[in-house]
Amino acid sequence: MVKITSLYDFFTKESSHELKEGYFFINSIKSRKNSETKKNHVLTVTDGEYVVKTFLKDSAIDQFRENFDLRKGAYIYAENVNAVIIADRRKFSMAIGKYEILDYDHVLDDNLVMLEEKFDELKKISDIPSYNAHPFDLGGASETPKETTPNQTSINSSATMTKDAPLVKRKLPADRSLMAIELLSSYQNNWAIKARVSFKSDVKTWSNQRGSGSLFNVHFLDETGEIRATGFNDACTKFSELLQEGKVYRVSKARLKQANHKFSTLKHSYEIQLENDTQIEECVGDEQEGNVPQVKYELVTLDALKTMEALPNNQPGGELDVLGIINKVDTAFQITSKAGKTYDRRNITIVDESLTAVNINLWNKPALEFNIPVGSVVVCKGCKLTDFRGKSLSMTPGGRIVESPDLKEAYKLKGWFNDVGKSASFDNISEEGGNLSSLNNEEIDISKRIPFNKLINENVGMQDTPEYVTLKGFIGKIKQQNFFYEACATPDCLKKVTNIGDAYSCEKCEKTHDTCLKRYTLNMQLIDPYDSIWVSCFNDVAEKLLGHTADELADDPKLAETVFNEKNMEPFNFRLRASKREYGGVERVNYSIMTLSKVNFNKEVDYVADLLLNL
Repeated sequence: MVKITSLYDFFTKESSHELKEGYFFINSIKSRKNSETKKNHVLTVTDGEYVVKTFLKDSAIDQFRENFDLRKGAYIYAENVNAVIIADRRKFSMAIGKYEILDYDHVLDDNLVMLEEKFDELKKISDIPSYNAHPFDLGGASETPKETTPNQTSINSSATMTKDAPLVKRKLPADRSLMAIELLSSYQNNWAIKARVSFKSDVKTWSNQRGSGSLFNVHFLDETGEIRATGFNDACTKFSELLQEGKVYRVSKARLKQANHKFSTLKHSYEIQLENDTQIEECVGDEQEGNVPQVKYELVTLDALKTMEALPNNQPGGELDVLGIINKVDTAFQITSKAGKTYDRRNITIVDESLTAVNINLWNKPALEFNIPVGSVVVCKGCKLTDFRGKSLSMTPGGRIVESPDLKEAYKLKGWFNDVGKSASFDNISEEGGNLSSLNNEEIDISKRIPFNKLINENVGMQDTPEYVTLKGFIGKIKQQNFFYEACATPDCLKKVTNIGDAYSCEKCEKTHDTCLKRYTLNMQLIDPYDSIWVSCFNDVAEKLLGHTADELADDPKLAETVFNEKNMEPFNFRLRASKREYGGVERVNYSIMTLSKVNFNKEVDYVADLLLNL
């Protein structure tokens, strides 16, 4: 017998306040594009008799995007579920926070009934309220014993199922119109949140051909998540002084829209637009501020940055929080963009117990006003990881640096630094080549490698965002023509320069130098038993591969030819970045090597032996 939860019994007047769990079947799943880079996933779930429209919360979306394991006929155990009744629209919907696949390929009845058809009956027994949408109150659900994977069963009628809906009772909030930030979406009306302002920007003004105006934005934080809110023009004037960083407010009658991740790296799928009739009230006192955290850190150790992939600017989830000791503070300087705009910048370096150091780039006002001394413990919240010339962090506009945070990890780190760290040596992963695995690094996951023909046949890299893959192959040929370029000698520039006879001119820096730097831009062929591809290999990786700088080989063509030939048919593990590019109006994939490592044949033998034993 397959254990299944009755959808008819699942929806009650308290169900959207509670975190529930249940056993369901996936009846359908569709992906729809919300933006150029993001897809939303809408499901319907069934108990074998009724069908309900279902959405995935952010945590479940991340789980699905990693595995793509939901499909029609899947039998799932769903946790952290809110069952929402939208009374004025006579609708039912569910939001799933976490799921576990118990089985696949169940045959479902094609004549299932939408639960909305039972709305009047449910209203009589559930006392459905008359306001638009039931609010949500999230919290930790208690553990419920899970069923073991059932035997394959054909589901044609609810008569074959045991109706058992596990329920987690929770205390309802005093203000029942409040909704958790994690669950905000355009599908709710008349919502309200109680949240702390975790970040507030300065008021910005603009002027162009279409007019002028002003705006500011804040981040609202509660125990479930963080969301960006923006006020334009009159709303900016009305709320920019009212909202203060660190205080808690009740916010309602604002508009929700799809998040534009070009301007925000918060994970939330939506953002709030403050309007003239938006209501914002400050919450004062412990009772009013209860359960609203001061700040929420998701700390990443510095050594973990070595293997992390830098996400594009328009992809959500790109912000990181790191804890470290300030080891170095550079003086502020200015850089000029291609558009001719000048920015102030300062680099600081932090270290931690992993004996790893990383540079953090500060911009504009925070760069000029930075005054935290070397040796201080800091949390850098809201950093963006970049992989240009090594792994480094850049503070986002919504980021901040907190000195001496009240965290047990911070106290432990300070004690370690005073005892050991002051005299330790650190590996700076922001220096050229510092982000690369050593050629003898054995961190490669052999099980995740794919053959070249799969890379090509499945069009890996033709998505809107870059994809990363691991492969094993041989170096077939390295082109000796144009294997380097002449770069600007200005620190943090390295753009291509123009040789003007006795000097080198850089358009970006608007400076002229007596010398230039030579940097690799290798074009090389990789082959395996199934296919071959051409890839780009840039300076940091190329130096590790060849054991020579570009300056050394550029000045000695014979040495360059010898070094290139020596690498012919040498095997390596490669980590590639595959991204879509347009050449002559035709889109195709561009491959570039992010890291490489030598093949460990002992490890290869052990892996194959394990496969044979498990046959």
